[in-house]
Amino acid sequence: MDPKTEEGRTAQLHQSKRALDILYTIEWADADGNKVKTFKSDKPFDNLQVASNVEEASDAGEKPILEIVIPITGSVASSQGSPGNLNPGDTATSRSTRISRDLPDNVKDIAISTIDAKKMIIRSEFLLEELRNIVSYYPGQALTGDDVTIIEPYPVLMHHIAPLSELHQRLKKEVTEQTVEKLVETKCHHLGVLMEFLEPKIQQKLKPAQARLQQFSPVTTFDGLWHLYRPGEDVYFKNSHLDRYVGGVVLESFLSSAPPNDYNAYNPGARRDLWHLTLFHLSFDGRKLTRFCYYFGIANFKGEKKIRTLPVYPTKYWDNTDGGQRRRELESHGKKYFEIARAGSKL
Repeated sequence: MDPKTEEGRTAQLHQSKRALDILYTIEWADADGNKVKTFKSDKPFDNLQVASNVEEASDAGEKPILEIVIPITGSVASSQGSPGNLNPGDTATSRSTRISRDLPDNVKDIAISTIDAKKMIIRSEFLLEELRNIVSYYPGQALTGDDVTIIEPYPVLMHHIAPLSELHQRLKKEVTEQTVEKLVETKCHHLGVLMEFLEPKIQQKLKPAQARLQQFSPVTTFDGLWHLYRPGEDVYFKNSHLDRYVGGVVLESFLSSAPPNDYNAYNPGARRDLWHLTLFHLSFDGRKLTRFCYYFGIANFKGEKKIRTLPVYPTKYWDNTDGGQRRRELESHGKKYFEIARAGSKL
């Protein structure tokens, strides 16, 4: 039976074993970025304990609904040296065997040097189907394929938390009020697993960011920039060539630990924790109106900043102060620019 059809997926539910709700994974790499070992657990790694039977549980039945991956780098303290060291007389086979034998069986035995941002891998086809139905525009975040990876703080989910929550509540109501198909119950359960996982993040990340933006004088922290720069958001930024503010649209927004060489950093002296923005702005290239991309980097800052002191900010935080005058002027200039460009193309 075709697993892509409703009947096929329903049959799969009855035939397969119960999937793990969430599989937690630690990916351990050495200082050179080479993968050393993977630890898996059906519970968060709060106490750094690894469940003994999770490898079998995660591979036996269906895929887990979610997989949470924590990338780390570190080394092993050992009187015999690091497992990867080359000993006299080592062959490729003996070295590989020794490395496998000497690797620790518990995360707590690793001297962790860095912990990178967590990754959520959505493996549930039901969640992916609903997410694709809800998200209409979010460049920079791939939503195709058999699974989808989202980096913490999971912005595409946080920016669509309202429709996801509404869908979950509707499915819960259907499940409790009437006899429904197994497929509906499964969708409700999978969505419930996602919402339960996100709830602490909503309280810790989303709600504080929303509260700061709702103040009389809106502010943000560096950790809240992900919420401010939603892809598709209209923004103002100062065009250095024109020496005036112009309008643009956010294409992509992401955090990195070191800026690419061709980015104009808001604070060029800061080499770590840079928030990158890719915007597009319509302009005339001599032949046609086309999109021009602009790149900004906002270096990590302490405390709060007023929204309008940032090099790029959503238009609504200015339009509310001047009654939309800047927007009307830019729209008027844009119409004239378009008419001139169109007339020139006919010459």
